Amino acid sequence: MAHRRIRPFNTRDTYPEQRLGNDLAHAVVARGATVFLRGQCPQDLDTGRDIASHDPAEQARKVMENILQLLEEAGADPSHLCKLVIYLTDVRHREAVYRVVGEMLPGVHYVSTGLVVAALREGPHMAFRQVMALGRDGPPAIHTGARGLGVTAEALGEHAAAAGNLLAHAGLPGAMLRAFEGTEGALGDRLVAALVAGLAAGGEAGPVRSAGLLVVRDQPWPFADLRMDWSDDPVAGVAAARAAYGPQAEDYVRRALDPASAPSFGVPGDP
Repeated sequence: MAHRRIRPFNTRDTYPEQRLGNDLAHAVVARGATVFLRGQCPQDLDTGRDIASHDPAEQARKVMENILQLLEEAGADPSHLCKLVIYLTDVRHREAVYRVVGEMLPGVHYVSTGLVVAALREGPHMAFRQVMALGRDGPPAIHTGARGLGVTAEALGEHAAAAGNLLAHAGLPGAMLRAFEGTEGALGDRLVAALVAGLAAGGEAGPVRSAGLLVVRDQPWPFADLRMDWSDDPVAGVAAARAAYGPQAEDYVRRALDPASAPSFGVPGDP
């Protein structure tokens, strides 16, 4: 007897930020008697969109509504429920969540297990955010929210990452990463090469008006912080600023750490 699959979908539609293409279902009825439910999030079953709330009780209510709806579509009812596994991001939400579950399953004596998984926690509005993290050790990481602006894309290297939104096409981060990894020299020069490559590959969907370069080293302030805003050619402006500032950068660090030993700037007032 073939299993009955309820609400089949592909993850490329529901989680476009994850670059996956898995064929799944929200529920499967096996042998006409056993119902397996996919783990539920506070999402609309029809659209796959998260509800606009970070309140744990409201999220729990939406999850339970999904579970009850899927049971009904599978030909079952709450009295058939055997076990719930509830994942929380914060133990302080336990009472609010369990209260909602109890209200929606009165008289159903099911088995329940609760787990606190802090790694599942997201900050507010993360569906709109694009965040990259690069530590001293370990590989880089990127989060691209499903509701980012325009064309969003990302590329991960062994020790570098590139990402963007409002892009001309999804290949931009890959072009920037390849330029960075294929350029030798100082970090600032490699970053400028990545900016130049991104612009040459198409840049943003609209005019590129600003560009910046921020390099952090072992001091508590940026080693380089160069910006060009509202310019017809901001990448070229940043590249020119980098070319002028690069040879002097170490002298500026020295002047900050030990002014007495720093060379003069060779300008009026400091010959």
